[in-house]
Amino acid sequence: MTTPAPKYSINDVVYVEASARIGFLEAYKVTNIVRSRGKWLFTINLFEKPPAETTIADMIDIKRQRLLYFDESELVDFHEALLLVKNSLDLKRNKIQILLDRYFPDGTET
Repeated sequence: MTTPAPKYSINDVVYVEASARIGFLEAYKVTNIVRSRGKWLFTINLFEKPPAETTIADMIDIKRQRLLYFDESELVDFHEALLLVKNSLDLKRNKIQILLDRYFPDGTET
């Protein structure tokens, strides 16, 4: 049985499906790919912001980062992410329209 190729490659830009589903469009770059328990896992780096105060340590180029591993099914490409964000925004717009129609049926404030 041959192993299927991973959907994404190193340096591909990906989006987290769960975030896009609720309206957040954040791009991440795949930094590593590993195979574990029959699934492809994709690594992305999250860089933390440095502290707000200037310290001696800030003068040194220290990279604070966290590695996160995602299953292939948890990531989407740009097109899929845009469609998920659009759907989320459409749902929010519809909810706002329902509220406007309920509380301001004639289009004016009372």
